[in-house]
Amino acid sequence: MGISNEQYSEIMRSYERAQRYNRDLDLANRDEVYSAIPALSDIDNMISEISTTAVMKSLNSTYDIHEANDRIQELIQKKKELITSHGFPADYLEPHFSCPDCKDTGYIDRKPCHCLKQKIIDVTFNQSSLTDNIRYCEFRNFSLDYYSATVIDPGSQKSELELAKNAFRTSKKFVSDMLNGDTPDSILFYGNVGTGKTFLSNCIANELIANGHSVIYFSATKLFDTLRESRFARDNAKSDYNKIFNSDVLIIDDLGTENLTDFNLSQFFYCLNERLLKNKPMIISTNLNVLELKEHYSERISSRIYSNFNLLKFCGEDIRLRQKINSTKI
Repeated sequence: MGISNEQYSEIMRSYERAQRYNRDLDLANRDEVYSAIPALSDIDNMISEISTTAVMKSLNSTYDIHEANDRIQELIQKKKELITSHGFPADYLEPHFSCPDCKDTGYIDRKPCHCLKQKIIDVTFNQSSLTDNIRYCEFRNFSLDYYSATVIDPGSQKSELELAKNAFRTSKKFVSDMLNGDTPDSILFYGNVGTGKTFLSNCIANELIANGHSVIYFSATKLFDTLRESRFARDNAKSDYNKIFNSDVLIIDDLGTENLTDFNLSQFFYCLNERLLKNKPMIISTNLNVLELKEHYSERISSRIYSNFNLLKFCGEDIRLRQKINSTKI
């Protein structure tokens, strides 16, 4: 589940607020119409009298109730004609709902309505710390056209295109495993700046959030700031601190750009270790290569990563720079 009980309760309170608002709107509309058309009250009284009489007479098995129903329908039609003749919409007295499908309850036949699912997605997205502009990051928008099939990476002996295809397949499998209730291996995206690491991370986040999973995103700098600030028990830092360890997926972007201290190293190891013990996957992106990771971080940190993460390398030119250059060409 991507949201807490408290967040779910707040969503349900939003439905209660919508119900109250629409009830008030219905009453206001009714007062307005009945004030403008006094004859409506007389029609209502007639409908009530016919209904009451019909119920009493229906106790007699020989009574034909269809005549009463026909008369009631005639009066209802007369009400609509009066309402429209006075310039009001025909449905002005119909109940208002923010969501007509579930009638502002959040559920249809005990199953979550599409509006409730969307509210959960919005809450989950907002708590992820991801920005709105990542919503266009979808797997279908990941283009392999930027990767060469002939340029070979010396380390892996694979082409840029082969490496990108492998990263794409593994990312898709990460999502499918999560959606099937399995725990996927964590992922380390590494390689040159601007080669698609963050984009694929966002694709994974987008699809998981859309399916109700909690994803929390941190730049490496923000992550270590949060870990440090949590020592002083600030409420917002404590909240983010808990998400670091309890969210379904933790994304750490630009590892290696943070200020390394002994405290940061110890907290990073604790973060990695705790999530691995809880079987909660992570996605890390970095511009460092495998050897540089080992140099920057302690042996026990790098060994945790090498042993428990899928290491997915990216090669090639900066895609964002190439896009910018192409967009300026006449």
